[in-house]
Amino acid sequence: MEAKRKTNIATPQPRAKSPPVGKISKRRDEILQVAAELFAAKGYEETTIREIGDAAGILSGSLYHHFQTKEEMLHDLLRGFILMIPEYQAIVDRGWKSRETICAMIDLALRTVVSNPHTVTITVHERKFLARHPTFAYVETAWKEMAKIWSGVLQKGVEEGVVRDDLDLHLVLRMVNDLIAAAVDWYRPGGRYSIDQIIDTQIALIFGGISRSPGSNTP
Repeated sequence: MEAKRKTNIATPQPRAKSPPVGKISKRRDEILQVAAELFAAKGYEETTIREIGDAAGILSGSLYHHFQTKEEMLHDLLRGFILMIPEYQAIVDRGWKSRETICAMIDLALRTVVSNPHTVTITVHERKFLARHPTFAYVETAWKEMAKIWSGVLQKGVEEGVVRDDLDLHLVLRMVNDLIAAAVDWYRPGGRYSIDQIIDTQIALIFGGISRSPGSNTP
C-alpha cells in the first residue's frame, strides 16, 4: 500500500470578517469631519496625522485603512467646493432674468457655506497654499470658473438695468463673495437668525443698500 505523500500546502484558515462597507464609509466620514475641523482651525500644513487620529479616537497608523495620505483627506473635502460650479451653471441655464438668477446664486452660495463651514474656511484661508501645489491646481481653476459665471450674470444685470453700470464688477463680485463667506464666522444652526432670514437680508442689502427709499414711510 502506497504511503500518503506529505504536501506543503497549508490548510486554509477561516478569514476574519471585514467590517461592513457602510460602517467603513461612516467611519471615514467621521474622520474626514474631524480633519476638516482641524484644518480650518489650525491650518492644513500645521495639522498632523497624529492630531487627526487623536481627535478621531483612532491610532494614527489605523488612519491609513481609510486614507492613504493627509492630502487625500484635503482632496475629499474640496470636492464639495468644486461641485458648486455645475450647480451655479444650472441656475444660469434656467434662462431667468438677471435679478432672479443672482438671488438664486446667493441662495445656493449661502446654503452651501453654512452647511460646509469648515470646507469654506479651508478653501478661503488655504487658497495661496493650494495655488502653489500642482495637485491642487483644479481649485484655482474652479475659483476662476465660478468668477466667470458670476461676472457673466452681473454683466447681464448691467445690460438689463438691474445692476449699476458705474461700478467695477470685479470689485462688486469680491464684496458679494466676502459678504456670503462671512456667514461662516457667526451663523449657528438653531441660532437667532434662520438661513432664510439671512438670505433675504443679504439680497435686500445687495440690491437696495441700507438707505431708505425716497418717500418710504418705513420706520
